[in-house]
Amino acid sequence: MDRARGGAQTALPSQLPRRPVAMTPTSSPIAATVAMLFAAISWGSLFLVGKPVLGRLDPVWFTAVRYLLAGVGMTLLVMRFGQRPWDKLRTHWVTLTGHGVLGYGFFGVLVLEGLKLSLPSHGAVLMATMPMTTILLRWLLDGHRPGLGVAGAAVLALGGVV
Repeated sequence: MDRARGGAQTALPSQLPRRPVAMTPTSSPIAATVAMLFAAISWGSLFLVGKPVLGRLDPVWFTAVRYLLAGVGMTLLVMRFGQRPWDKLRTHWVTLTGHGVLGYGFFGVLVLEGLKLSLPSHGAVLMATMPMTTILLRWLLDGHRPGLGVAGAAVLALGGVV
């Protein structure tokens, strides 16, 4: 019934206000750990899964399929859990799309092109050393010296690579 007839108006689920869920380090340590493990396994398995797939699929198409699936998954997660700043995205969609295509698109294609010419272990070691490389480049180029915690974590991560 509607309000004009004296009844209560029923809102559709899509019309109900959504309260954003903010993840904080203490809100769900298990969920955070699972998410980090999923990310690490996903990145680490790229080279083992990617090498045989490259025999059947071009690196450009492989990258396109990977990012399409990831994009759909991320969109669903944002729609379900995140704040949706669609106005900001609509305003800057050309710039954001350009950065995404140039950064992630070429990165994915070049990683897979390199994997065609190398071994999965070589790619995995290069990727695993990226945090250390980033920290050192930032220190050299920007003068941003890493703190003790960051340096310790980088050494620990590098130990895991070796």
